[in-house]
Amino acid sequence: MVKAYLDRGAAIVVYRIGRHAIEPLAESPAIGQRNRWLNSVGVADCTGSGQAMLAAVVTPNLAGSLRLYRLSGTALVEVSRIDGFTNHRLGERDLDLARIGDIDEDGAPKIVVPFLTRRELAAIGFKGGRAVVLGKTPVEQRVARFLALRGPRATIETDAGARRDVIVGQN
Repeated sequence: MVKAYLDRGAAIVVYRIGRHAIEPLAESPAIGQRNRWLNSVGVADCTGSGQAMLAAVVTPNLAGSLRLYRLSGTALVEVSRIDGFTNHRLGERDLDLARIGDIDEDGAPKIVVPFLTRRELAAIGFKGGRAVVLGKTPVEQRVARFLALRGPRATIETDAGARRDVIVGQN
């Protein structure tokens, strides 16, 4: 869940179901600047370690910083970041221009997300302790909606309203 601070911008908060109420479990640091937000991507074990990571895009319409967090006590600790991506189209209510899936059947989920221009899809994986672009797939028009991810096949809708299936691969 996203928590907004008037003076520090947004943070991610994870809750748990307690014995008598829903309780906060952990929180990421706030962005640090007012009127700045972030958009969650999802949760997956991106490294194969058995420990889930939470992925979010910080300022998806500005810098587009994809960040990966791990739970550590009562904190969400950033373990990696890679800039230049978005999971939101400015002015739209749709907040899910990214998907997480095992696109190459190696057992490790990848994050599939558009670059800030929305003219390419990136497959983001985890290597050597950090997030890296494993592959890029150009699209003929800007991505407006990310409809589905089935294996390496991403179904998108473009700004012009055309529905396209593209293969997201490693290169």
